[in-house]
Amino acid sequence: MPALSHLHMDPDHPVPGVGDGLLLTGLPPAAVDELVRVAGPGSGSPLLSVEVRQLGGELSRPRPEHGALACVDAGYALYAVGIAATSHQRVSVAAHIETLKQALAPWTAGRAYLNFAERRRNPGALWTEQAHHRLRRIKTGVDPMNVIRSNHPIHGAASAARTGSDTNP
Repeated sequence: MPALSHLHMDPDHPVPGVGDGLLLTGLPPAAVDELVRVAGPGSGSPLLSVEVRQLGGELSRPRPEHGALACVDAGYALYAVGIAATSHQRVSVAAHIETLKQALAPWTAGRAYLNFAERRRNPGALWTEQAHHRLRRIKTGVDPMNVIRSNHPIHGAASAARTGSDTNP
């Protein structure tokens, strides 16, 4: 059990980095070719890691008890990350992640997986409209003053009306 934390080989301590991810509908040979062209050997990519995880199975079967995200409707999840110890590295890595996302755009599922979304997204990319409205109703009842904050905010109706938006300032 203690060795499980090392399975993914993440560092034991905080490391300055930039990362982001997306969901892919599929991974045909053309998508793999684009991935290798943009982030593979000889590409000049500043990315430390580009990870593609195959999804499906139980993740793709919606069940009411699964909560706001009842299923993940995509064939693959991709996550890219790079070291950003300096402002130059931060800009370079962020730009290269965007280049990678653009190269894979033809296969993008149109949704994002919350755990791999490190940049703010339109809530429609994270949850269905129905789930987002439900989360907003819950947020209004539980946290009407919007004390609880997150990287992907869910403002209740009262909070959104007060701030005039559905995102944190």
